[in-house]
Amino acid sequence: MRLYKRLCELKLLKKQAGFQGAFIDSSCVGLQFEHCADAEKFLTARGHELPITLPGLSEKKYRLSMASTGGVDAPKASEPEHDPEGVLPPTATSKGLLHHLHRLTLARQKSHLPENVLRIFHTSGEIAFDLEPTANQNMTDIYAIIRQEHPGCILSKLPECEAASLAADPALPGKFLLVPPMSLPLALPTEFSVGPADERDLDFALMKEVLCEMLGDYVCIKRESADGTVDHVFKHRKEECSRNKLVVVRSAVHHLNHVIQHRKVAFLSIVGKPREGKSTLLELIRRQLSGDDGLPLFRCSNSSEKACTAGLWVSTRGFLTKASEASPQDRPLLLLLDSEGLFADDGVHQDYCVRLFTIVGVLSSVMILNNKISNTVAEEFKTPLARLAVMYKGFFERNPWFKEHQPKVLYLARDWNQSQDLIEDFQAWQEVESRCSSEEGPLRDAMCFIKEAFGAVKFATLPSPIAEIDKNDIVSKCLDSRFKKKLAGVIERIVEPSLKPKSFTSSNGSTCFISGGEPLLELLCSAAEAVSTEIALDWPGALQRFQEKATLARLDAQVASMGKKCMKMEGGHPLVIEVFARDSFGDVHLKTVKTLAEQAGLVVSAERSSLKIRGPPSQLHTCVKECCPDSLKMPSCKK
Repeated sequence: MRLYKRLCELKLLKKQAGFQGAFIDSSCVGLQFEHCADAEKFLTARGHELPITLPGLSEKKYRLSMASTGGVDAPKASEPEHDPEGVLPPTATSKGLLHHLHRLTLARQKSHLPENVLRIFHTSGEIAFDLEPTANQNMTDIYAIIRQEHPGCILSKLPECEAASLAADPALPGKFLLVPPMSLPLALPTEFSVGPADERDLDFALMKEVLCEMLGDYVCIKRESADGTVDHVFKHRKEECSRNKLVVVRSAVHHLNHVIQHRKVAFLSIVGKPREGKSTLLELIRRQLSGDDGLPLFRCSNSSEKACTAGLWVSTRGFLTKASEASPQDRPLLLLLDSEGLFADDGVHQDYCVRLFTIVGVLSSVMILNNKISNTVAEEFKTPLARLAVMYKGFFERNPWFKEHQPKVLYLARDWNQSQDLIEDFQAWQEVESRCSSEEGPLRDAMCFIKEAFGAVKFATLPSPIAEIDKNDIVSKCLDSRFKKKLAGVIERIVEPSLKPKSFTSSNGSTCFISGGEPLLELLCSAAEAVSTEIALDWPGALQRFQEKATLARLDAQVASMGKKCMKMEGGHPLVIEVFARDSFGDVHLKTVKTLAEQAGLVVSAERSSLKIRGPPSQLHTCVKECCPDSLKMPSCKK
């Protein structure tokens, strides 16, 4: 393209700090800078315009603005008239959750698309599938193929990526992006509405596919209101449907096993009032942790009137925490939790909020209390503290065990009216505590309760993420440099030091961690039974059940590791595995192991409190996976 060639030749651009070159695909041209600050400086210096003369044409001024391109900062140019030579990559819009990925653009540029081929790309730019649709074939057959390997995914037509391809659409040659589920529900109300939504909206299409098809727990029903608008209502297939009934989504928890992979897990969560940007803040934290790489994890609302999160959702992408362990496999895995807004005046019962908050509190290593306020004197500063104290005080008094598993709490004041460093934040919180201790009233009582329930609370402020008055669709806009710097400091100095894997000590003194889907499910189900002020939860019993599941998960990890070792050994050489009884129940389990091993045709020799099982690696691998009671210890394979 002529515009691309001209941009490559401009000496003006080559002299710009951080400029890395122009990029292009079949219909898009853009400028790539290493850092956002370099791109912003260039835009300011040029007055957001760039005069360019193309061969055979008169000089034309291109208006410049920032385009978010999945981690690459790129000015985009636009003009009032249609010019195929001047079109740049589409920016993220309120219609979808995707940002146009620059590296995907480069990958598509390098790959030749054969005729009559429907090519599907991963978000990394790698080719996932090359399929040849037949005449009159629709996307149902295409989805049947790709969802065998990528359950819950949807496809979106490149390069715009603004709409989901539906199963009824005709399967036509072209380029598509594979969008996997980036989060899964841990707990949901048995009935909830997502408001008006287009069937092709990417966020809605993903949610519907995950809840109704991949997990299969819900059905989606269209409901027309009196004013003529159409809402989409999700209803549980088996449970009694109610907005106030919270259920654990068991099928989703099992899908997390491939994410956790037997690692210890730490959870970072955000709670607070509805419609105050909790999901958006989690997305901005994800960018900070991943270096702007990847897709958004949670659905972010563009409206200040309609909340977009129901229940509790967990990211399907984990981040390795900064720990001293040398091996990445030994470092705790960080997962992000996005929760429904608390204190909503929409008819949701208080018990529902207590259950949800209890689940989040029990799981979280760090909990961020999110609140959009400009100072500590405003009424809005004390409102969430006071309402949390009123809501949770009765439950806390009847369930003192919660104090033993309290998360580290960070009160995060959003859209603060001045730029403060962390030291000034600390001083501001000290001033609040001093003022509250000398004044009687609801705020003092709330502060005392928060301190009793959660220990020392950290406090930090964040300026507005963007300078614009219209803050809709923040995730697609260029963030203020002061905001990014302060957020990085909050994560590094306050959040990350407290991201330890959550541990639980049972009555016999043993310590267990969340390291798999089964123990996580047990913990979720126990915490979900908590009801505000009426019921004292049998937490010792819950911990005992959790310990049993955690022990099985740990042994399952050992079995998986042993099975891999067996499979790596040469098939022609028989191996010997020794199985030992670990406690008084071991003899019963040894008999079960012996029976299963003999049925598999393996050679078994029994001793007083152990077995020796001998056979080919493939058969041993199968036997080991099936014979893993919690009272057995299985050492490494031997030739």
